[in-house]
Amino acid sequence: MDHLKYSFRKRRYLKRRADNKFYIKRQNIKRLILLAACLVTALLIFIFIRTTVSTQAGQESAGEKYYRSVTIKKGDTLWSIAEEYISDGYSDINDYIKDVKRINGLSSDRITAGCNIIIPYYE
Repeated sequence: MDHLKYSFRKRRYLKRRADNKFYIKRQNIKRLILLAACLVTALLIFIFIRTTVSTQAGQESAGEKYYRSVTIKKGDTLWSIAEEYISDGYSDINDYIKDVKRINGLSSDRITAGCNIIIPYYE
C-alpha cells in the first residue's frame, strides 16, 4: 500500500512541477512580449519626435524650397556644384550633397559631363 501511496504522491508532485514550469514559461513569454511592445513604442515615439523637431527647424530657418536644372560641365563634381549652389537652407555641404543625390536618384558621387541634374535651393 505504501508503494501505491508513494507512486501517487510522486505523480502528483511531478504534475504540479510540470504545470508550474509551464506557468513560468507562459509568464516569461508574456513579459518578453510586453517588453518588446514597450521598446517598439519608445522607438516610434523617439523617431516621431526627432522627425518633427528636424522638420520644424528646417522650415523656420529656410524659406521656400525651389529646384533648378543644371548642366554638368567637364571637370564638375558634386562637391564643386554644391559649393556653387548651396543656400542657407542647409547647415552642411554634406547634407546638401545627400539631398542632391536623393533627388536625382544617384547612388554614387559620379556624374557625367553634358547631363543635367536637379539642384535644390531656398529663397
